[in-house]
Amino acid sequence: MGTLDGFCDLLEGDVNWPEVMKAFGEVGYDGWATAEMMPPYQHAPHALLSQTSRAMDVIFEMA
Repeated sequence: MGTLDGFCDLLEGDVNWPEVMKAFGEVGYDGWATAEMMPPYQHAPHALLSQTSRAMDVIFEMA
C-alpha cells in the first residue's frame, strides 16, 4: 500500500503522457481533467498550484 510519500509532481513520475493523450484522442475524449495535488510543498505550499498548472499545460500540449 502506498503512502503520501509516493506522490510526485505530474511530469516527474513514470506515466507515459504522450501515450495517455493519444489514447484520449483515439476515444474522442475532450472533457474535464483534474489533478490530485498532494502533498503540498513543505516550505512553499502555495507553489504547488502553479507548478501543477504548468505541468498540466505541458501535458495537454501533447494531445
